[in-house]
Amino acid sequence: MWTLVSIYIACILLLNIPVVQNAIAHTASTALEKKIGAKVILKRVDLGIFNRVIIDGFEVYDRHQKPLLKSSRLSVKLSLYDLLCGKINITSAQFFNMYANIYKETATSDLNCQFIIDAFKSDEDATETSLNFDIKSLVIRNSGITFDNWHSPVDRTQRKLDFNHIDIRHLNAHLSFAVQEDSSISASLKNLSFQEHSGLVVKALHFGLSAKAGHWQVRDFTLRLPESFVKLSDFSLYHSATDRSWHAISLNDNMQLNGKVFLPDMGCLIPSLKQVRYQFNFSSKFGFSNQTATILNLSLHSRQMGVRLAVSGMVNFHKRQNSPHADIKLHLLDVRQQGIDELIELGGLPLPFKRLHALTLRGQAKGYVHDFSINGSLST
Repeated sequence: MWTLVSIYIACILLLNIPVVQNAIAHTASTALEKKIGAKVILKRVDLGIFNRVIIDGFEVYDRHQKPLLKSSRLSVKLSLYDLLCGKINITSAQFFNMYANIYKETATSDLNCQFIIDAFKSDEDATETSLNFDIKSLVIRNSGITFDNWHSPVDRTQRKLDFNHIDIRHLNAHLSFAVQEDSSISASLKNLSFQEHSGLVVKALHFGLSAKAGHWQVRDFTLRLPESFVKLSDFSLYHSATDRSWHAISLNDNMQLNGKVFLPDMGCLIPSLKQVRYQFNFSSKFGFSNQTATILNLSLHSRQMGVRLAVSGMVNFHKRQNSPHADIKLHLLDVRQQGIDELIELGGLPLPFKRLHALTLRGQAKGYVHDFSINGSLST
């Protein structure tokens, strides 16, 4: 026992010597470069308490020698058993002040990070290496990620969320996961928060996930924006083993969704909403199976705007159809004067609608996106 303690203390003392630190950093970066086939820089390596290694100045470059990943500090935890066997097996990682630069050059090219994904793919036929990853916990602090499709033009006329050009800052995340012997996966996103250039601000996102052979279970899903939130009840998702398209997905029929939306929080999607300071509350119960979404009930209302909506029905997403087909029962659509005024300004309704003062609609709505009809009663 005392021998092991003495060896551990000696290792700590040795790793405080700059020459030893540089030698270990060089050895580790060489091993990583061999694993991924690209340039890796580790400026300094320190041994922390309880088999934790702290790396300062961690940099990875892509195959075009462009910076792919940088972190001012990376803390990783090693498996002691594997370490004693002469192998490096990383079981947890913490990134501080990380920046990731991901891009696609053309519509058909791979991501610039694809070579790293390929390097760490599980391959039973691959030769065993001295460097392995079995990460069960990942923590990211004060970091950023950019993603660019170089072949897609940038719209600079308005500040709007563009999935071809993403710029995330102030990213903080804590993720834990485990793979069981039966290949089932258990994961927990304990927290995720970030800001995006378009104005999207995610204050908190967390949920738990279990997955096994086409059966997924999601629990405690909560999303919070500055003045909005969405909560989902626990639900199960089933997927066909033969059909990998999203049409083959089935959900349990008692999913419940509720929350509130403050319209300026949606300004990243529709910039004109940034100036519309109204709040909507909503709730719904629904399911999805046989390529059909069943809406048992959906209610939405805003006291400030004077709008109430209550619907039920179904939407079919059959693969052979060019667009979804909806069959919706409109139990109530009630719009007061304030709501009419806003719809005239935002939705381009003709000015004569302003004289209605109030509008109530009940009926049935059917059809496709470009061929839609509503039958019912309209009162003003």
